[in-house]
Amino acid sequence: MRSPHHLTVGILGAGHLGMAIAARLLGTDYDVRLATRRPARVTAEQIAPFLPGVEAVPRTEAYASDIVIAAIPLRRYRSLPAEPLAGRIVVDVMNYLPLIDGRIPEIDDDPRSTSELVQQHLPGSFVVRTLNHIGAREISTDTRPSGEEGRRALAVASDRPEATARVSALLDAIGFDAVDAGPLANGRLFAPGTPIFHGRWTADGLRTALADALAR
Repeated sequence: MRSPHHLTVGILGAGHLGMAIAARLLGTDYDVRLATRRPARVTAEQIAPFLPGVEAVPRTEAYASDIVIAAIPLRRYRSLPAEPLAGRIVVDVMNYLPLIDGRIPEIDDDPRSTSELVQQHLPGSFVVRTLNHIGAREISTDTRPSGEEGRRALAVASDRPEATARVSALLDAIGFDAVDAGPLANGRLFAPGTPIFHGRWTADGLRTALADALAR
C-alpha cells in the first residue's frame, strides 16, 4: 500500500463529527475530501466558512479515497455503496442512538455489533471501528502531540490488522493514541452505554478497560 504521505481521506457527512475530523486533518500529510448527499458546489459553500482548505467533492470521488470515514447516521448505513467501496478502508463512526434515531429492529434483533452489520453490508471493504467514542468538540480540545504524557487514546477494532495500522496512524496524526481493541466484534466494548464510550482514557487505562470488558 502507499505511504501515508500520499493517502487520501474521504469523509462522508458534514455533521459536527465529520467537520471536526476534517478540521484536524488539515495540515497533516493526508489529503482530505468531504462529500454529502448534496451537490459538491453546495457542500463547498456550506463548509467554506469553517474548513478553508478542505475540498468538497462528489460522493463518487470520496468513495475512491484510500480511507473513507462514514460520518453519517447509522440508520443510513445501507446507503453506503458496496461496489465503489470495495478494497477501501471504511472507518465506521456511526452509533446506534435510539433516543435520537428511533428504534432500528434489524439492530435490536441482531446480537452482533453494529460494525459487524456494516461489514456484512460492505463485504469487500475493510471496516474499522473507531472515532465513535469521542465528541466532536473533544476532537479539537483533547489532542496532544505524540508521546506527551496524558495523551488521550481511542480504541480501534477491525478484522484486518493492516487496516487497524493504517487508521491508527491517522489517529496519531490528528493527536490521539490508538489502542488495538482486536476484531471488529469488539466494537461493542466501546459502544454507547459502555464505560469506555463515556470515559476519557490514556493508552494504558484504555487497555485495562478493554481487558476488563472482555473478561465480563
